[in-house]
Amino acid sequence: MKRTALPLLVFSSAILLCGVCGGATRPRYGGTLRIAIRGVMNGLNPAAIENSDAARFVPLVFDSLVAEDDRGNLQPRLARSWTSDPTFRRWQFWLRSDVKFHDGELLTPQIAVSSLANVVAGCKSSALGDSVVFQCDAPRPELGAQLAAPATAISRRSAANKLEGTGPFLISDWQPGKRVVFTAFEDSWAGRPYLDSIELTLGQDYRDQQLALQLGRTDLVEVPAGQAAAEAKVSTSQPVDVITLTFSGNPSVADERVRHALSLGIDRDTIASVLLQGQALPATGLLPNWVAGYEFLFAEQHDQARARQLRAEARTPTPITLAVATGDPELRLIAERIALNARDVGFNVQLTADAQRADTVLVKISLSSANPQVALANVAAALHRPTLQFRDSSLEAAYESEHNLLSGYWVVPVVHLPHRWALSPRVRDWADRRDGQWRLDDVWLDAALPGEARP
Repeated sequence: MKRTALPLLVFSSAILLCGVCGGATRPRYGGTLRIAIRGVMNGLNPAAIENSDAARFVPLVFDSLVAEDDRGNLQPRLARSWTSDPTFRRWQFWLRSDVKFHDGELLTPQIAVSSLANVVAGCKSSALGDSVVFQCDAPRPELGAQLAAPATAISRRSAANKLEGTGPFLISDWQPGKRVVFTAFEDSWAGRPYLDSIELTLGQDYRDQQLALQLGRTDLVEVPAGQAAAEAKVSTSQPVDVITLTFSGNPSVADERVRHALSLGIDRDTIASVLLQGQALPATGLLPNWVAGYEFLFAEQHDQARARQLRAEARTPTPITLAVATGDPELRLIAERIALNARDVGFNVQLTADAQRADTVLVKISLSSANPQVALANVAAALHRPTLQFRDSSLEAAYESEHNLLSGYWVVPVVHLPHRWALSPRVRDWADRRDGQWRLDDVWLDAALPGEARP
């Protein structure tokens, strides 16, 4: 990204000196990055994020106080520095002084406080000089990492009631459920991005995405687990989604032995290695090992004999309904195999689309953070469990919370999935991040399409 006029001058001189070089070998400004996804978005409000797709694109328009690298370490964004007291009850963030919203309004601590007023539960925020202070009613060792999440990005309403951000791009066109165009923000505090714009096509199924990539009509598409992407570079994160069964309180699954038997009956290794072609990992914990490192403590072996014994002891002849979203072919495939595994140990499992009445639901949850405590808090929120409280920032505190979430087999992990994306050859400086998050500020395109401006 462009930082000052001097680097730009040096960069321009280098381009001129390299005029005899063949092709673009250095970053260039300009061009439109074209992205296609299967999901849809009807809004991009950080405080009301609809789904994981919206969370992915929020950082293009809205900045957070801090950011996480793909190892969970905090990095400065709108806040240039921060600190907490030894009890993790008081946090203070000092803001940059040169940050402008897209409409030209300067960021102030008062605006940041207003934006975060109803976002951080259990903490009161206030402005103090050029800083924002959080005073919490309980220890919040994960607060710093929580403030790196898209849901806590800073926004403000303009006089025209438009939601404004400070990010590297602004929204120039929005067709709900169909198309979004992001345009580079020239006055970004971090410098103008290389790309002129990003064009996002919504609601495009996986097959159409692959065809568009092969025909050169798009630059970045999704690749679901178990599917190949021919003749394209594939970017793969560490496993950042967890597929779980979550049980209701219905009579057919009220006995813990039933839930335990279903868990023992799932052949996770086969689902990961065969059904998903080795592009997933068996899950016995909610957090994969790369995040927390203790998943082996929740080891649950595939044991059909023990599962049949528990089922017989529980005496539950009633059919068990398993709900799965009809629009997610990946989840549907996994649900069908789980139902087959369950029948192998004596259960009558029927698939349904009615999650409200189902005995168990198969869900995909994005961890959305490399910080174990924030990742667990995201899982608990997705499962509509009470907000987690951590006594300190240790892994032991995270383990205790995860152990409590898994107790009683009300939540049964199945597999961990990575995020996979196929890229066209013209996409340069793409960062393969372990946490699956994007940083498009420094991405550039080494060739222009017909009709696009060249440098």
